[in-house]
Amino acid sequence: LFGYERGAFTGANRRKLGMFEIAEGGTLFLDEIAEMPPQLQAKLLRVLQEKTIYHLGGTAPIKVDVRIISATNKNLKEYVNSKKFREDLYFRLAVFPIELPPLRKRTVDIPLLAENFLRKRGSTAKIASDAMDFLEKYDFPGNVRELENILERALILSGGKDITIEHLPDLELSKIEDESFEPGETTLEELEKKMLISALEKSGGNKSKAAKLLGITRRMIYTKLKKYGLDTRED
Repeated sequence: LFGYERGAFTGANRRKLGMFEIAEGGTLFLDEIAEMPPQLQAKLLRVLQEKTIYHLGGTAPIKVDVRIISATNKNLKEYVNSKKFREDLYFRLAVFPIELPPLRKRTVDIPLLAENFLRKRGSTAKIASDAMDFLEKYDFPGNVRELENILERALILSGGKDITIEHLPDLELSKIEDESFEPGETTLEELEKKMLISALEKSGGNKSKAAKLLGITRRMIYTKLKKYGLDTRED
């Protein structure tokens, strides 16, 4: 963040600008601000108050004019209350707070985010409707980062070509939407049947895809369909 002078430490063969200097006159984005260690919090507060930084190994003050945007997926007020985050820094940063709901509650953003991620990767791949439908039903406990990881893996599996549901094998049905299965209110067999039906609905009736969603073999899904009197016709 703050840069360093030549000789400040072993391997510092030249002077290097910090992120504050690079962002001079613009905006610096600080992600995962809640994870910032206390010593760095104190330095950041000083920069916000004095508009000045010091290079590591340097003594000359450097004036900076930078707007700070920070983000976190933690409850920063709770961090302040538990003394994990400085209260004075919190108030400096929280001038205009914006709270984004989790990705599962703004599924309309998923196609736009997915398209943007693929474009950043320089990919011309499209996401098939079955894959997009699946992504829009997934609850994304890891939010946007998880979406990026899923798409990055899917691009590798697809060889850079269009992404279909077959390229999303690691998503578990248990993480897709809230099916409202209350403990004690349903038997294991009823739960299994509901999961089968849900998987078939999400795969458009394709039993091979439903089996992948459930993490079982094609043969096993036919066995379970027969067990519960569900449609066992071949795809």
